[in-house]
Amino acid sequence: MIITDSIAFITLQSPALTDEAITALTKQFNDLAHNSDIHTIVLTSAHPKFFCSGLYLGSTGSVTTGAAVQKRFAQLKGLFDSVDQCPKTTVALINGACFGGGVGLAFSCDIRIAVKQATFTLSEVKLGLVPATISKCVVREWGPALSREAMITARPVRAAELHERGIIHSIVDDFKAGQQEVDRYLHLLRGGAPRAQSQVKELVRTIAEDTAETYQTKIKEVYIDMMGPSEEAKLGLDAFRKATIAKDKKPVDWVALLRKNRTKAKL
Repeated sequence: MIITDSIAFITLQSPALTDEAITALTKQFNDLAHNSDIHTIVLTSAHPKFFCSGLYLGSTGSVTTGAAVQKRFAQLKGLFDSVDQCPKTTVALINGACFGGGVGLAFSCDIRIAVKQATFTLSEVKLGLVPATISKCVVREWGPALSREAMITARPVRAAELHERGIIHSIVDDFKAGQQEVDRYLHLLRGGAPRAQSQVKELVRTIAEDTAETYQTKIKEVYIDMMGPSEEAKLGLDAFRKATIAKDKKPVDWVALLRKNRTKAKL
């Protein structure tokens, strides 16, 4: 992992989700979630052909007892929840094929940028398995109709098809172009307050997954906090008023603004 200018870059060194990789990745996301200096997390892979090939099946041969099955389920759920529920904005630069759990990992991220050759294959049924732990995230992001069809046919779904549906946010020619597109998104994301971005994530997730009663409560909670106003809202409105007076049309750089505010607080 490399951290620079409030951005954490995580690169998968192996395409397979081994026990060690799952543990390390879960810890990285959980640690970054509580790091106030981090604004955005970028996830990609070092492998030239794969973003993530899913769970390393060689590690599951001994998983036969009830306790071991429960442990494996908790381990996988912990990984996908650590990404999906991370309060930081997450960007996936998908530089190759995704299979099984690799699809879940990619679509647990908020923003998905894919090379045009990338494919997404929910291949579990070919092995007599079911994409259980990733189903919540995939169905939420892809929608029930496409998810069901892709899961029962196990066909490779091309990045272009998902892009047409708005599920992949950007398609690029190659990895280098993908890095440039990541930079473009990072510039856009600096213009948003991190706590507000985190609340947006939580709000959308709640509306997509929970009952009307639950999400109406969440909407009210976020609105009251915002209009309080929150500390971010105070900073943002103050910066907006100053920019208006100065006739400065540049957007607020929230990374710089919060860094400056924290420095003042320490003095």
